[in-house]
Amino acid sequence: MTTETGTSDIEARWRAVRDGLEARRRELRERINAYPPPIPACDAQFNHLLAQRQALAGELRALDALRPVLTTRGEAALAAFLRASRFADGADT
Repeated sequence: MTTETGTSDIEARWRAVRDGLEARRRELRERINAYPPPIPACDAQFNHLLAQRQALAGELRALDALRPVLTTRGEAALAAFLRASRFADGADT
C-alpha cells in the first residue's frame, strides 16, 4: 500500500524520468535539425538518429502509460521501466 507521501515521491521520480527523456528528445531533435542534408537511406548516422528518435518516442508513450498505476504499482512499475529503458538514466532518479 502506498501512502500519500509515497505517492508524491514516486510521482516526483516519474516526473524526473519523463523530464530526462524529454531532454534527450530535444537533444536528438537538435542533432537531426543540424545534420547536413543526407542522401536518403544512404547515411547510416542520420538513419541511426531517426531510429533513436522513434525508440525514444515509444519509451515516452510507455512511461506515460505507467502514470495511472503509480499509486498501486508505482515503485515496481517504474523500476521495471528503468531497467528496460535505453534512454533513461535510472541512477539519477
